[in-house]
Amino acid sequence: MIGQDETIAIDHASQIASKLKETIGAPVLIDNISIKISASIGISVLPKPNKKPQDILKEADEAMYCSKNQGKCIITTFQ
Repeated sequence: MIGQDETIAIDHASQIASKLKETIGAPVLIDNISIKISASIGISVLPKPNKKPQDILKEADEAMYCSKNQGKCIITTFQ
């Protein structure tokens, strides 16, 4: 069960990820060619007692691949 603190952390992380996605997705003009980049973002929320850093990175990586499988420009939080 997700508590209030975790919900606030997830909301905050999602807001940051949305802003990051928006910034990355802004078109860039190079030699009169408009280039647009997209990002699939995975989020793992801390703290997680007894979790090693590599386990938390793995969770974020799994969430990112879930985003990629859903399509472009998706943000997924590891549950």
